[in-house]
Amino acid sequence: MGLTVSMSRGRIAIEHDLRQYIPNNVDENMTQFNKVLIDKLQGKTLAEYTNEYMKPYIDEYNKKQRRSDRKKSYDYAKTYTEEQNNMQASRQNYTAGQLAYEYVIQFGDHKSLDVNDVVKDRNKYYAIVSMFEDFVGQFQEKYPHMNLVLATVHMDEPKGTPHMHILIQPIGEGYKQGLSHQVSLTKALACDGFERVEKKADRLSLTRWQDDVKDGIMEEILKKNYFEREYRDGEKYHMPVAMYKRAAASAEKIVNDARKDAEDIVEEAEQRKDILINGTERSGYEYAPYTEWSMEDLEKRKEVIEADYQRMAYGCTNEDGRRFVGYVELREQYKKVEKNIDEVVSSEAGKKALEKEKGRIVSRIINHFIDKLVSAASKKLIESLKKNILEPICASIQGLFQERGCKFYPSDKNEIEDAIDRGFNYAMRTTGIGNAIEENMERYL
Repeated sequence: MGLTVSMSRGRIAIEHDLRQYIPNNVDENMTQFNKVLIDKLQGKTLAEYTNEYMKPYIDEYNKKQRRSDRKKSYDYAKTYTEEQNNMQASRQNYTAGQLAYEYVIQFGDHKSLDVNDVVKDRNKYYAIVSMFEDFVGQFQEKYPHMNLVLATVHMDEPKGTPHMHILIQPIGEGYKQGLSHQVSLTKALACDGFERVEKKADRLSLTRWQDDVKDGIMEEILKKNYFEREYRDGEKYHMPVAMYKRAAASAEKIVNDARKDAEDIVEEAEQRKDILINGTERSGYEYAPYTEWSMEDLEKRKEVIEADYQRMAYGCTNEDGRRFVGYVELREQYKKVEKNIDEVVSSEAGKKALEKEKGRIVSRIINHFIDKLVSAASKKLIESLKKNILEPICASIQGLFQERGCKFYPSDKNEIEDAIDRGFNYAMRTTGIGNAIEENMERYL
């Protein structure tokens, strides 16, 4: 099964992301399936969170200042917003920076991954949640300067697809003036390896980063969960940056080589033309211009051309006795084979060729079957392990609850099962247990 991946920029809507109000396209009965994976705001506004985050860096800067008028305000959010708005007003084509940026992360679409089907299937639900958790973990590790402030999974929009809203605050560092750390999308991307482009033909650092998120994280998560990546209509497949640079360098070399070859051909043609018209002297031999050729010279040249044609068309025997097959003979052999294909197939050479090709086809089919079998068996084995440890854990916790006079509700069991799922997925991802299981299973297949 194939799924698309998408990462689309949206407006900042924290109240919407945390479901502090219920939009018209939401089914309140499904809101229980939403998940808040990260919430660094904890009830604070984005400005309040930013000021709190930047306070240590403001303290660090102010301690170095001897004059009070050079000290920075602790209302970083207000100062930053005012500076950006002023720069946008005074500079042409300048886009003001934001305190944070919101993106929507989504695997598949409504046709391939209907949210209604997902919430009805417990295994599918936890598998999708696990994919989003995996994304968050990899994102924070891979892009440390793109601070993940908020990450919420939504599964309560009946006409939609499971998706996740992420709120990112880009923090650049290494500034020589002002605070050592500042809110800056360009600087944060550069710190994470996506420097500003110098040539107009190069792709923007933001575009390269978004492609890296989809290629380096989302596509790998799909593979890990036995999905193939599909591309939406109109979406172009793009090469990773390193591969793109190698391809561009190769293309440039091909163009340069072709240009040089063309120049050499033109130069040789000019020389031939000059020899033919004016004649020349080379290696002690004098070549007269064609206007001075005698009839005898022309006849000899004609004989050489005719001999070359006969050799190429009908073949000849070389001085060492080896036969050179000509074009006409080869064409006749091809026609004969084409008419008597059954005879060729039934010959010894034909049987060997067919047997060899049949072996390759069978080998490909068997390998494909084993891959599918290993994946399915591995998945079943892991599900069985989870079920075997769920009941003993639930029984133990239920006993503790009863000793303390507490009631053990079905929702408690759901929470335990959820924790076990996440624990297993994390263990498989970090320790390679899943790969080890597959390797051991392959030995018995």
